[in-house]
Amino acid sequence: MDIIASVKHYTELGWALVTIPAGSKAPTDYGWPEKALRRTEDAVAYYQRNVTHNVGLLHSASGTCALDIDNMEWSRTAFEAFGLDLDAILATAPRIIGRPGRGKAIFRAHR
Repeated sequence: MDIIASVKHYTELGWALVTIPAGSKAPTDYGWPEKALRRTEDAVAYYQRNVTHNVGLLHSASGTCALDIDNMEWSRTAFEAFGLDLDAILATAPRIIGRPGRGKAIFRAHR
């Protein structure tokens, strides 16, 4: 999925997006939480102008939380130690996958 299709999908889910400059892992603008992109039109316009920028999810405004996995095999082992099936859990949530063996699963947070 390309960046424009992704931000359309995310905003249609009701997620608030934050812009992250290329090469960075976090927002850098002062007051970035207040600048979250909530409308599809705004997000698409921004990323059409800034195609190399990354997309962040503002969990507090989106009502979400994430399970961040840096090593899939080690995470499976850790979850198994608690009697949990990581793959079954991941199958229930939207996922953002960057590099192989890593990823994030997004869940609705209870308020």
